[in-house]
Amino acid sequence: MATVTIGAETEIIDRENLKIIVQNAKIGTEFSYKMPRRTRTNTQNAALHKYCELLAVSLNDAGYEMQVYIMGRLVSVPWTMPMIKDNVWRPIQIAMTNVESTADVDTGHYSEVHKVLSREISTHYGVYVPWPNKHYGVNYD
Repeated sequence: MATVTIGAETEIIDRENLKIIVQNAKIGTEFSYKMPRRTRTNTQNAALHKYCELLAVSLNDAGYEMQVYIMGRLVSVPWTMPMIKDNVWRPIQIAMTNVESTADVDTGHYSEVHKVLSREISTHYGVYVPWPNKHYGVNYD
């Protein structure tokens, strides 16, 4: 559904009816048309979480752990899904989309962020995790 504002009134319409509204509008009528943003789907959310989980396991299996400072000491901590999402995925997403929340990013950006992240991880650490599909048990709606 899209929102078309004509004067002070707002109508909810579909794309097919937009042309009819434009053709039938009186001369001088001002209106704006706003397409709704296509934010991530439940399937993409499930796939993102599965990807972060698989990447965490793969990095841990390859001997790479996250380094954190605790009381002035550098400590190695095994990767987890939330650590990958917050410390690896999200910074790349923000740099590419200027959107912090994974829920608010447009649907098309997931594949772009995955491509950059995969390139960097595979180039520097020799670890590659493909984007999850039904084979990985992602719940597709």
